[in-house]
Amino acid sequence: MTDPWATPPPTPSPWTTPPPRNTGWSPTPAPWIAPQPWLTGPPPPGSPRYWSPAPPKRRRTGLIVGISIGVVGILVIAIVSAVLVAVTHGRDIAGSPGYSTFTGPAGLPFPVGRPWGPACQPIRFTVEEHVPDDVYTQVVSVVSEARADGLDVTVEDRSFRWQPDSLYYPPGMTGNDVQRVGIFVNNGAAPVLSDGQPEHVNLGYDATRDVDGKHEDLSDPQGTLQMATLAGDAVGQRRAVRDIVALTQGVGGSNRSDSGLGRGSTRDSFSSADIAAMKNMSGCGEAPAAVVEHLQPSARL
Repeated sequence: MTDPWATPPPTPSPWTTPPPRNTGWSPTPAPWIAPQPWLTGPPPPGSPRYWSPAPPKRRRTGLIVGISIGVVGILVIAIVSAVLVAVTHGRDIAGSPGYSTFTGPAGLPFPVGRPWGPACQPIRFTVEEHVPDDVYTQVVSVVSEARADGLDVTVEDRSFRWQPDSLYYPPGMTGNDVQRVGIFVNNGAAPVLSDGQPEHVNLGYDATRDVDGKHEDLSDPQGTLQMATLAGDAVGQRRAVRDIVALTQGVGGSNRSDSGLGRGSTRDSFSSADIAAMKNMSGCGEAPAAVVEHLQPSARL
């Protein structure tokens, strides 16, 4: 269908299935998200290898070997601990305590202030045609909430039309630079998470190495709502959509008790800290007041 508002080139047709991935890696998921098989890379190595005990040696040699093994063991533990701490802190969002971002195939986090590479990336959501109308209504509700809070997002209508003037464009950006993010539903059985509970939403994305060599930039994000878990649960659907919105802003989750993000949340809205973290991470935190006014929901959204 021709999009009368879209800027050239024409907007591609909406996806009918999740677009293929060719990275061969599995993104680091938040605790409530189970990776899907089509995002899973090569299987891990086989069973652990165990060293046979060394043959008996004279006491002095045995003592030296024992000390050496002990020292090596301590060093290995220290290195592994340091790596785990570095990974954990590497995902923390500077300036937003209690919030973390994602990592890409190289294990590097998204850069704070520009998770897509450019800062303040405009986003438009496209809701796939087989998504039920009542679920689409919840998507529009959450996107309107995000816009009212000043996030640079919009959503296409059921005919896949959208209004370029519903977004804010940082200097140098136009409607051609808007990132299109798909929202799908899965009507089959929901994957079971490590805690034994069914998954609510699956977040998929890709990433490429940033020019600074220390981060990776987000690309091709999408979200799939698990209807076996969420059917008839409007509040649960809205919470799942908030996780998708957060992904587009580079926020992977929060350990704050007042957050509206994540599987364990009982809140049916973004918290003020959620919005602050997303603005900080996306680079839109310093947008002038006129931008926030420009992004207020309208009847045309």
